[in-house]
Amino acid sequence: MKNTILFIAFIGLVLSTNAQDTIASGVCGDNGDNITWVLTNDSVLTISGSGAMADQSYDYEFEYFIYIDQIKTVVIDSGITTIGYGSFELCTNLIFVNIPNSVTNIKENAFAYCIKLTSVIIPNSVDTIGKCAFVFCASLTSMVIPNLVTTIEYGTFGSCHNLASVNIPKSVITIGEAAFAYCRSLPSITIPESVATIGIEAFSDCSNLISVIIPDSVTTIGNGAFWDCRSLKFLSIGRKVTRIEDNAFRGCFSLDTIVCKAVVPPVIYPNTFLNVPNFIPVYIPCHTLLTYYQKSAWGDYFINLIEDCTDINETVQTKKISVFPNPAQSQFTVKNTENADIQLFNTLGQEVFHTYSQEESTVVEVGSLPQGVYMLKVLREDGSFSVRKVVKQ
Repeated sequence: MKNTILFIAFIGLVLSTNAQDTIASGVCGDNGDNITWVLTNDSVLTISGSGAMADQSYDYEFEYFIYIDQIKTVVIDSGITTIGYGSFELCTNLIFVNIPNSVTNIKENAFAYCIKLTSVIIPNSVDTIGKCAFVFCASLTSMVIPNLVTTIEYGTFGSCHNLASVNIPKSVITIGEAAFAYCRSLPSITIPESVATIGIEAFSDCSNLISVIIPDSVTTIGNGAFWDCRSLKFLSIGRKVTRIEDNAFRGCFSLDTIVCKAVVPPVIYPNTFLNVPNFIPVYIPCHTLLTYYQKSAWGDYFINLIEDCTDINETVQTKKISVFPNPAQSQFTVKNTENADIQLFNTLGQEVFHTYSQEESTVVEVGSLPQGVYMLKVLREDGSFSVRKVVKQ
């Protein structure tokens, strides 16, 4: 009898303690009470049930938002399939989220402005992450995007200032507008071969980005895609890129090397490379120099277009030339011309000067030539060559 009384007293104490632990509870399901929420005094918000969470709106707000400052951990139980629009938006003290592999859809603004959120693992069951889902999650340091996601939407990870590592899967076809804008701790990004489009301002102001390799699958680089990536030094542009929109690399003033693998010069605009030094080497495919000068704006901006024929001739550019003065008025001198053919072409591809030199330096007379841009090519006996743009004033 005594033991029975003690057991009943213990159960009563447990029930009393659990009752005290619960701060508040309610429903948050898309169909009403199909999903419930419970907030306990350890700052844990637990979401339970099955199906989709409801969407927040101007007319409807979850009751747990009354306690928004107290929420530090969110536990979503298995059975939940959709995290609704704005479900945890502005939970500014939220640190950790557990998302089960029953979830397939994380809707727009789901975790927007969760500025203290440091850890979130998105399961591979998720195939859709909505616009601005994690925007301004400024404490996130890494993100692995599930391999069913095909589009990284507008602003999904924008302004995640401490995001230093991102894994983009091969399922992704489109990186949307401002998807990673202002991710200022991101030192590099691997864009998979599946991606066809890089959207407007997708990586703008990623000020710590050092190297970008655009894969051959990409056809379009959007307006301002890498605008103001101030630390960017190396850029490789894939073979299938046809258009690089205005401002795409504007303000990337640290760029010191560009490799463009496209045989047909991608369309560029007046501000595509604004503030990028125009004298840096730009390597283009073999036998395309005249095309880049005659049929594109590349030669109007960059003065150091260099044909890269390393795939065809491994001895290419074994000895570099120097040209001075450049611009020139009546003549210019070319150094490192020993045992080499020297040719000068106008922008129509017409040869206007040709000589064979056995000297270390060669003077080229251009006084009778019209003002404009010319291409100088020095071809050596060993098959190596050098190319420079020369301006006649």
